Amino acid sequence: MDSPNGNSEADSALEHTQYQLAECKRQLMLKDDELHLQLQEVQKLRSILSGSKSLFSKNKTVFALTQQLDTLQEKEAQLEPLKAEIRRLQESNEKLQSKLACQQEWADRDDYIGGLQQEIQFLKHAVDQAKYDKEQLSEELARVTEEMVARSMHDMEEMNRLNDQVVKLSDFKRVAEEAEATLSDANRQVQKLEEEVAWLMLSSRRRCQSPGGSTSPGGDDAQVVNADFPGGALLHGAEPDTVLDKWRAERQALEEAVRAREQEVRDLDAAARAREQQLTDLEGAVRACEAEVRAQAAELEQLRELRDTNAARIKELEAGKKTAKRDIKMLKECIKELHSTHTTLNQVSTNMEADLESAQGLSERRGKELAALQQVVEADARDWIKETIVGHCIVGACERRVLNGERATLESQLRKAQHAAREQSADLHEKGQYISSLEVQIQALTESLGSSPRDSVSTVGRPGGRDSIASTRSSLAGRLSPQIVASSSAKGLKSLKSKFKLVNKDKEDIAEMRRMVQETLQRSMELEEENNRLKELLEQS
Repeated sequence: MDSPNGNSEADSALEHTQYQLAECKRQLMLKDDELHLQLQEVQKLRSILSGSKSLFSKNKTVFALTQQLDTLQEKEAQLEPLKAEIRRLQESNEKLQSKLACQQEWADRDDYIGGLQQEIQFLKHAVDQAKYDKEQLSEELARVTEEMVARSMHDMEEMNRLNDQVVKLSDFKRVAEEAEATLSDANRQVQKLEEEVAWLMLSSRRRCQSPGGSTSPGGDDAQVVNADFPGGALLHGAEPDTVLDKWRAERQALEEAVRAREQEVRDLDAAARAREQQLTDLEGAVRACEAEVRAQAAELEQLRELRDTNAARIKELEAGKKTAKRDIKMLKECIKELHSTHTTLNQVSTNMEADLESAQGLSERRGKELAALQQVVEADARDWIKETIVGHCIVGACERRVLNGERATLESQLRKAQHAAREQSADLHEKGQYISSLEVQIQALTESLGSSPRDSVSTVGRPGGRDSIASTRSSLAGRLSPQIVASSSAKGLKSLKSKFKLVNKDKEDIAEMRRMVQETLQRSMELEEENNRLKELLEQS
């Protein structure tokens, strides 16, 4: 919609309406001036009647007053179409102003709908970005899940290996316990061997000290000692030093083996404790990984729900966008109809201007005729004065009584006519004040419209703008008679009726378009709320 052209056409129509109202006011002022001039003529005729003594002149004056009264009644009847035309022009002015407001509101709606479309594009881009981010998160989650599963498998293998080592440690403990039992048995045998060695040494000293004792190892003493000492039979026929060294070597070997076993057991215990600690750490890591996997699964579920919600919102936005496009199309059709209505109004105003121009030409011709008629009336008045003077000289004193009676009757009729003329003048003055108040209201409306940027184009419809209107008003002053105004009003009455029907149709169309604009505004507000909720969801995701 071309808003400046529409505003210029509406301003031109408003300017034309103001021009017509000014013309009507000027015509009423001219009629008021004509009434005052007629009253002055009546005063002149009264002075002529007061100085006149002629019955002919009085009858002629009464006839002229009757004609003046008829003229006043005709002029009063001619004022009614002008009043109706002023009311119609005022209604047309109000409708044009409402159309201007509707055009501005539609322009604002178009801008708002364009902003909504841009915001929808931005939301689509944000939804696409959210989809891409969701895919990236899904891939990252799958990769992390695979890594966690691989790590869990590795940890399970490590746990199995540690369990095997624990079993081995248990075997080692059992072997160590058996070694300890063997060591205890060896210690008991060593003690027995030490006791046996002590007995052997004691028996050797006894044999060496006895004078007749035999030195052979197989003597009676040896047999006695071997018989008394526990296990002595084992030493029978053996050398004591050799057996002792052998037992000492075996004991040392057993002690070293025991110490090696004990060291191995301590190492295995330390390794088992380290493995148990590592196993505990691995179990904690596995539990943390499982918790992280559950959290990521919950987050993935939330992302899926958000994806479904966003898909539903996008479908709703698409439906709203289609509805908005359909509303925009309907608004464009309404705007086209308004443009056609403006074209029709411009054509009607052009026809009215042509009628006014023809009326102006007719008023110029009637003005010339009126000037000639005034000259004839002045000549007749001079003739009447001469005839009155002649009649006064001729009639004489014999006719004074009759003339005085007729004079009183005529003066009473003249006073009645003057009273009626004054009432008509007061009525016309009140009507002029009413038209002035209407003009003040129209001027206030014009000033209220003048505060908008359309002031720069408010005088486009007519060459010269308000200055040309003032010059036309001054040039037409005194030339447009009431009869011409009545004829021009009668000519434009049918066209004004058709205009009134068109204006009523435009009023219905404007009400329908306002309703559509309100529905579009409500739908746009709902779309804006949905867009805000989607933005919040996207920010949260």
